[in-house]
Formats: sequence, structure tokens, C-alpha cells
Amino acid sequence: MQAKRGFTLAEVIIVVVIMAIIVSVTAPAFVGSLQKYQMNQAGSDLLMLLRYARQRAVVTQEPRRVGIDLDRGSYWIWDRDLVDRKDKYRARDDRRKWEKKHLNHVPEGYAIRAVYKTFSDDMYTNGIVEIFFYPDGTAEGARVALDRLATDKHPALRSGVKVENFNSNPRYMDADELNQTFGGV
Repeated sequence: MQAKRGFTLAEVIIVVVIMAIIVSVTAPAFVGSLQKYQMNQAGSDLLMLLRYARQRAVVTQEPRRVGIDLDRGSYWIWDRDLVDRKDKYRARDDRRKWEKKHLNHVPEGYAIRAVYKTFSDDMYTNGIVEIFFYPDGTAEGARVALDRLATDKHPALRSGVKVENFNSNPRYMDADELNQTFGGV
């Protein structure tokens, strides 16, 4: 008598059903992780620009401003370049003009929702807001809320970046800080 090799149809169907259950349970967790990763990536771009502005202010010993356009979802560093290097007799500031450098935009489906300036206790939800970094390493304190907008498929998510007045090293905000600062904004 020959030994039978292979699987019965019932065994194959049971394995396929078990695999389908496992995939259906783990897929939403994977999608949620991917969404959080995309949110962190959008926030890290803003965080890196803020850190770069602070570094440039300290290294060049000149203040730097980071502009944030809440309506367009863009952000940049205001920087000065020499306009005419040949004209030595004009005052230094007259030969230099402010320009937008390192212009970035938040990804599609994201928005910079609000900026809260800690020193003046002002909340901004539209227009252009500037955060100042000074040559001594300090900064004008601010908190920035970055939102992923809700869609039919995905819920809204919020992330935030914080710049302290005296310890101006920008960092991410945790959920408690986000809720305390921005609440329902």
C-alpha cells in the first residue's frame, strides 16, 4: 500500500481561513503605524529646520527668524545675503536683504494648525508667524501644532514641536503638552 502525500481540501481551507484572520487583525495596526510614521516625518522636517535656524544663529552670531505661513502650510528661514559685494562704502545692513531660505511645505493632507507664542501668550491660527533665534542660543518661545487632516479613511492626528525661551533646543511635544496648549484649536 502506498502512503498518501499532500493535504486534504479541508486542511487547506482551514489554513487559508486562519491566515485571513491573522491578516485582517494585523493590517489595521500596520496602517496605524504607517500613519504615525508619516506624521512623525512631517514633524521632523519642521523640527530640523528649527534646530538648523538655532544653530545658524549661534554660529554666525546673527539672529535668525523662522517664518511659518499657517494659511499655505509652508515654513522657511529668513536669511540675509549680500546684494552687492562690490559696494564697500555702504553700511553692512544696506548691502544685505532678507530672503526666504530652505522653503518647505507640509505634505498634502497635513496642515500647520496653530502657533502659540509662550512669552506673549498669543495664539495664532492664520497668517505668517515668526519664531526668533538669538546668537546666545536662546529663542522666542513657541509651540507649533501640526495636524493630519481627517479623511474618510483616516482619523485626524496631531503632533507638535516646542521651542523653549531659554533652552531653545526644539523638541517634540507629548500628548499632554499638546492638549494643554492647543485644546480644541
